[in-house]
Amino acid sequence: MIGRRNSPDGLPFRLYIRKGKFKTSTGYKQPDGKWEFRLSAPTNNPEAVAKIRKDAIERAEVLNGKVVGPGTVAALFKKYFEWQESCPAAAKAGRQMGH
Repeated sequence: MIGRRNSPDGLPFRLYIRKGKFKTSTGYKQPDGKWEFRLSAPTNNPEAVAKIRKDAIERAEVLNGKVVGPGTVAALFKKYFEWQESCPAAAKAGRQMGH
């Protein structure tokens, strides 16, 4: 059984960060112990470290089944309008007239 992280850092399940003197790496470890991916950036470049962290979190969420991708707001709008179009005509008329 896998235990909790010693220091909770807000990272998704199976995502690990290693901060070295010269290089910071972020990687996702599969259940069999192999690395699915590892990203690295120079430790002295905070923008690059933040970029790989963000990218790694997005990729880990997809691997963990929590798809968080670009265009999620557009998907929400699309779902809302599909729901509106599936409503009965009488319900639509009542909403349009302010009832």
